[in-house]
Amino acid sequence: MESASGSNIVMQEHHGHLEHIVSFGKRFEGNFQLALYLPNRLPFSFLRDLPPTIVIKAPSGRLYQINKVYCEGYYVYDYGWSTVVRSERIKESDLGIFTYIGHSCLELKLYDSFMIIKRPVLPTFREPTFAELRQAVKWDDVWHLLGPNTKLTSSLKKRLHLLFCSMPSELSVPLYAVTLVPCQISGKMYFSKELSDYLPNEPRDVILTYSDSNQEWFGRLCKSTRGFSSIGSGWRDFVQCHSLLNNDTYIFAFRKREIECHGWSITVTKVV
Repeated sequence: MESASGSNIVMQEHHGHLEHIVSFGKRFEGNFQLALYLPNRLPFSFLRDLPPTIVIKAPSGRLYQINKVYCEGYYVYDYGWSTVVRSERIKESDLGIFTYIGHSCLELKLYDSFMIIKRPVLPTFREPTFAELRQAVKWDDVWHLLGPNTKLTSSLKKRLHLLFCSMPSELSVPLYAVTLVPCQISGKMYFSKELSDYLPNEPRDVILTYSDSNQEWFGRLCKSTRGFSSIGSGWRDFVQCHSLLNNDTYIFAFRKREIECHGWSITVTKVV
């Protein structure tokens, strides 16, 4: 029987640049099902270069996508991790050995509390393809709101449909499409009252990302006494970095994170 005894971190020189060959062990304890905390002893350059979304190659052979957030000095992958735990039947006191195999992918081997490798959980059903999911979701099912002076063009409708189908779980806030005006470029990003009713009343830190960009920005989501939510701190830097323009239309996808260090994240996508 195969057993596990520990973990290691190795760096090697490859074609003139430093390539990461990283392996680390993690004992699953406490609230392990909520998030995967990467050890701080991993090389900073390795942690820094990991993209916001990585892939876990599980013992069953299935591939899972999980999303990253930098939280209180730790690199944490929260969204999607609970699916790995549930589907692969990870239990408390199990040991996971993670090995970076390139292409933003960590291969996972699981051992029980006796350090004996666990037999993989084979999937009992075929998951629907993205095309099948798209076909099953009708336009009337796409939960969305339009901002002031925003027209529902065919390209916007198609983009909303695609984004809604790609969301990994049920939304708590509708997708929000809005054509930006000058004050939203040079000042705060204000949202409609209709959308604001779905957003928290108390100020919240948010993580802003732009489409497929790896870069994350920290902002502050607040609500006025009149009930209008806005992003103030961090918004103008985000606009300048990603060259958001007046009269262009963007879709804002909100989601509440599974851990509370940064309660909300917002992904902004341009409609072309």
